[in-house]
Amino acid sequence: MVYDIGDAWRDTESGVSTGGVIRVAANGDRNTRFDFAAGDPIEQAIGADPAIPTPIRIRCFNGVPDTLEASGVTMLNWGKVAMASGLSIGGPEISVEQVANRKDRRPAWITGINIGTVTENGIIFGADVENAAISFEQPNMHAQPVKWRHAAGETVLTVDPATGDMAIEGGALAVSAAKGLRGISGSGVAANNLRQLNVAVPAGARRLDVKFEKPEPDAAYAVVVQPNWFAMDRVVKKTSAGFEVEFSEPAPKGATVDWLLIR
Repeated sequence: MVYDIGDAWRDTESGVSTGGVIRVAANGDRNTRFDFAAGDPIEQAIGADPAIPTPIRIRCFNGVPDTLEASGVTMLNWGKVAMASGLSIGGPEISVEQVANRKDRRPAWITGINIGTVTENGIIFGADVENAAISFEQPNMHAQPVKWRHAAGETVLTVDPATGDMAIEGGALAVSAAKGLRGISGSGVAANNLRQLNVAVPAGARRLDVKFEKPEPDAAYAVVVQPNWFAMDRVVKKTSAGFEVEFSEPAPKGATVDWLLIR
């Protein structure tokens, strides 16, 4: 069974194969008179549907439950120094654009790890991680998406390699509560301010100049102002540094306002 013709076949303008090395899987003919020898002609080359041998295959046919939590493969490091990886999947260090230069125009691996049956847990982190539970390095400035496929299409989570901005596309985000937000924006420009509470207003004042803790990128934002006395208000001026609000009634003693900003 031929398993590798990578050094025997070449793309040429004429489409003619060149000589080289064909690697075959070991079988019962090894070291017998039927074994290959130098100069033997190849009467039947690889067919249209080549089958590549699986290097390691583990089949389990257990009929009773296990009391020791056995694994298909167990790796234990009882040494005094670290090992680089428990499982390492490697290949040529190329970018997505360079895949087109490969013989089959596909990456070295179609799927790194494939869980193709029902599992109680896909991956468990049952101990501390020193750096990250899952780390996306994004070395070639390409976003590495996380995708969920569903009846309406797919929802994609990405992080921009240049800016670090996180984006969710294909579906809405629903959370029970949110805290610690620095800003809310409905555009591609992030807001640097969210709100301020109990801003003091001098007694008798009809105007208030509000300064942001951190300037906005520009004045393209909406701001809602709520005074604690009966009065109408309007925002008469907006800049990247802050805004100015005017009241229909002068501020009484102890007057304050709350404001909320959305880009």
